[in-house]
Amino acid sequence: MNERNVVPKPVDAVASARKAIDDLSASATQNATAARDTVKESYKVAREALGEMVERGTKAAKGTKDYLEAHPWVAVGAGVTLGILIGAIARRR
Repeated sequence: MNERNVVPKPVDAVASARKAIDDLSASATQNATAARDTVKESYKVAREALGEMVERGTKAAKGTKDYLEAHPWVAVGAGVTLGILIGAIARRR
């Protein structure tokens, strides 16, 4: 057996393994970066959507409050009607 045939093969194997590890590491880093960016973007979109929903809910609540302050007897009538309906449903059971 020749010494030249024995030594280069382990060195080549180590170099190949090192290259494979470096490639895998680079790929994992790219995937992690892409995943982080995707999560950040999703969080941003969800936060904006939540802000819009809160704003719309606040406007709806203010509109309801203003209407009921201007028309209090409508609220009383709706409450009485709802009470009668619930009572009728409860009595049937």
